[in-house]
Amino acid sequence: MPIDPATLRPLPSTPALSGVLETLAFFRDPDFARSRFERYGDVYETSLLGQRTVFIRGGQAIGDLFAQGDAVQGWWPDSVRELLGPLSLVNRNGADHKARRRVVGQLFASAALKSLQKNHLAASVFHSYN
Repeated sequence: MPIDPATLRPLPSTPALSGVLETLAFFRDPDFARSRFERYGDVYETSLLGQRTVFIRGGQAIGDLFAQGDAVQGWWPDSVRELLGPLSLVNRNGADHKARRRVVGQLFASAALKSLQKNHLAASVFHSYN
């Protein structure tokens, strides 16, 4: 069901301007998200590392978000993106990301992992007897 833009209202937001204090709190306080969910509700925005960041919780809120498809996009710090390179899965979005994820996902499918496990076990046994 499409969302009617006329029914949208602004997200509750922390008073963070630059995000410096929020970022420090994020790394220091294990209850960071929980305490803000209690204060702002199941969806709120803040600034972390100078980037607008939205936190969500609850089945309804997460379901609504993922129902929007193209509204969801992964984010990684520039340092991580540079380290992993332009062809990595985390540096892709949209259809390109989905296509690459499908290929990579096959490597972690149950059958592939069992095959790797058997091959590793056989190699370990061979190595221990030689």
